[in-house]
Amino acid sequence: GSFDFQQTYTQIKSRILSHGDQSDISMKEMFAILDHMSQFEFGQFILVHGGLNGYWTNYVYNYDPKNPENTNAEERYFFEHVPLIKATKERHQIFKKILNEHFFPGAHFASLPSGLMPDLLAMNLSDKDDFHFTAVDLDENSLQQAKDLVSKKGILSHCFFIQDDAWTFKAQKSCDLLICHGLNVYVSDDKKVIQLYQNLKKSIKPNGKLLTSTMVPSPDVCPYSTWNFDKISIEELQYQKIIFQNITTARYDNFRSVLRNRTLDITKV
Repeated sequence: GSFDFQQTYTQIKSRILSHGDQSDISMKEMFAILDHMSQFEFGQFILVHGGLNGYWTNYVYNYDPKNPENTNAEERYFFEHVPLIKATKERHQIFKKILNEHFFPGAHFASLPSGLMPDLLAMNLSDKDDFHFTAVDLDENSLQQAKDLVSKKGILSHCFFIQDDAWTFKAQKSCDLLICHGLNVYVSDDKKVIQLYQNLKKSIKPNGKLLTSTMVPSPDVCPYSTWNFDKISIEELQYQKIIFQNITTARYDNFRSVLRNRTLDITKV
């Protein structure tokens, strides 16, 4: 593909061979899952990048395994059996509900990093004409794709697009609600995470809200984990671990159970 998949595939196979069998997974099993992930474009992107861009995040939110048009069996299996993907889709629905509940005429909602603005564009906007959305992202392609989607929805005049970094962006306390989802799991340094939220606070009105989320640590990482294993399959967790730890070099495993910066007004999810 256009993102050098064959080169990545060869590198991953070589790495698996050099590391050999692991205590909880054999090389044969890793090779099988590697080949499984290679059968669909989304899987190839994950193998190459270890994470998602704006386009593929939007793809996750909109993918329906039950849709008969989604005929790739390997991709359908991935969506139905990776807890992280299922949780991401669920988080999107929770954010959608919260955003609709917090809307009021004249509201200014912002998203950073916005990607393709999936949370804002999932809102019920059919009967609303007094609002402003600001999309902030470092990725120019994501902003352009977001602009295209907004144009199709006929709300371009309500939207602003800014190419900027989350640690430097400032909106001078103009946001009634600011969405910042996803960045904290890529950052291991707690001080930098706190700096992130301290900077975001400067863009939020005194009575405004920050809508964010984090990945809660698993029991093997934190003895006080709140995971509910009545709803989590051990087999699915193992499948996810092989993909994101054994095969790829994903870097969004920085779990946090509580945000340490208490000065923020946080809408909890």
